[in-house]
Amino acid sequence: MKKYLFLFGFVLTAFSCMSTRPELKIPFVSNGEIVLDARAADWKGAPLIDGLVCPWEENLSDRTRFYAAHDEVNFYFYFETEDATLTAVCCAEEDSVMPVDRVELFMSCDEKMKQYYGAEIDPTGKTLDYSAQFYRKSDFNWDFSTLRVVTRIDCDRYIVEGAISKKELKALGLLKENGEMLAGVYRGDAQSVGGFIYWYPWIDPHVDEPDFHIPATLGRFVFLPE
Repeated sequence: MKKYLFLFGFVLTAFSCMSTRPELKIPFVSNGEIVLDARAADWKGAPLIDGLVCPWEENLSDRTRFYAAHDEVNFYFYFETEDATLTAVCCAEEDSVMPVDRVELFMSCDEKMKQYYGAEIDPTGKTLDYSAQFYRKSDFNWDFSTLRVVTRIDCDRYIVEGAISKKELKALGLLKENGEMLAGVYRGDAQSVGGFIYWYPWIDPHVDEPDFHIPATLGRFVFLPE
């Protein structure tokens, strides 16, 4: 009997660990407090994330700082990324983001990523946004209707600042009635255009090969009330 109780307890513990996700508490700000200008002046306090992880490479550290906020209308995000090998290309096509440096946001409707949405943004503001279903069934013709992005390159770093309306996030089933949203924060660090890319997620998914498109990379964004 003790053996079965032990096994039952182990299963409960494992399930609890799987259902617990890291959280970012997204502060509420007054309307107009955040201005999209790729400047840090509007962002007060410590970053919500100070350094992503690279579990597939040894002795690599990351200095990406991620901030987020929301007001009555929009969800705002701000990446400040240090990059000694900054890469980008002058090209109109969205998929030109794929072989260069970029930061990424994924937002999922559910725990299993049956339906999720991505935005990958390079240092020049080129944005590859898409809808997707698990596993990697992506519609690159889809776009956020309210996504706005501004960027700035400053020596060996780049800034990405953006906003998406909360009305759209709710309509897509991303921002729930309880004020929570499943989301992931990532970075791709290309060593040259089309060259090797180091992959940095917010959360270590504990898989052997780099992969952002799995539920283990998602955490919870908790939108704090006014």
